[in-house]
Amino acid sequence: MTIAIPEAAPARHQASADDMAFALFRPHLFFYRPWTGEGEMYGPKGQRVAGFTVSGDGRASSRLGRVVQNWVFDNGHVQKTEWKILSTHGSDYRAIDAETGMLATGRQVGDAFVWALKVKGPTPFGERTLRVTTIYRMISRGVAEAITTTTLWGLIKLGSMKAIYRRLDA
Repeated sequence: MTIAIPEAAPARHQASADDMAFALFRPHLFFYRPWTGEGEMYGPKGQRVAGFTVSGDGRASSRLGRVVQNWVFDNGHVQKTEWKILSTHGSDYRAIDAETGMLATGRQVGDAFVWALKVKGPTPFGERTLRVTTIYRMISRGVAEAITTTTLWGLIKLGSMKAIYRRLDA
């Protein structure tokens, strides 16, 4: 006599709430804990201009957060930035550079998070207002990719940057 042993049902992956929280890039979930990153900057024709490493940490209380970034470029230049971030309507954010008062706006767009800001900068036409847009996407648990584009009048590409950020606790 043969005893039939039922096959185990295929295991279903039960996504934890934590896994779901990191499926989309959200500034308050990513940058409010220690992180590090590296990347490269490119000129208007795609030529490499500089490489960099960046690290940072942040903290949050209620709807207001603070993120400090420490940049080190391969030419030795060091820069520190601090952003005060306010979540206004869940998916909408405002960030103010603590030193310059510059305002950035951010929002969830599909699976990406987009920051946009306007800054004064040098161009072939003298100093002008530039638009800087950064698109963040999660590429794996605790790892995000950021692609930044700087344009003049929203039409003429002046430069770009690509970076990979890693949460240290992921």
